[in-house]
Amino acid sequence: MPVDDGQLSLHDTDLSVAKIAAAAPAPAESRLERGLRWFARVELPLGLALVAAGFAAIGLGWLDASGTADVRVQMQDLISGGVGGLALVIVGGFLLIAQLAERAARRSEQKLDRVTAALLAMAGSVAPSLVDEPSDEVVASHASYHVASCDLTTGRRRLRKMSKANAVAEGLEPCSVCIHP
Repeated sequence: MPVDDGQLSLHDTDLSVAKIAAAAPAPAESRLERGLRWFARVELPLGLALVAAGFAAIGLGWLDASGTADVRVQMQDLISGGVGGLALVIVGGFLLIAQLAERAARRSEQKLDRVTAALLAMAGSVAPSLVDEPSDEVVASHASYHVASCDLTTGRRRLRKMSKANAVAEGLEPCSVCIHP
């Protein structure tokens, strides 16, 4: 009995549309999406580093200015260290504020999704206008399948998109949070 490793071979006699679709590679991520994802990962550390470097530049400018009695040299040191340091602090602060605002928005969206799911569960039915995803496409983990907006899939890797029929055929269980019978 051959082992099904999920790959298609030339010797497959049962090439159903579902099997071909399941074996198709996921759409390639664009360069912009990769760049934005990378920036989201480094935004907080970069903001902190810029703020620290700005305060260090201000401190070094003051330290250098305090070591001389010549006012012209003091002004030059204070302006170069102070203005440059202030610019670094401002840019770093904007990055930190943007990161905090994004996290707050993400948390609010997740809370609203939970409230919506609870209200829909209490109502016992799903209003068609509130469903924004095709009911046939699900996201599968190793043991269960979820709708794409399920909170339990946020940040998880190795998730596969597939049809609900394929997920059931693989023996996956429906998520008890996002998929209601």
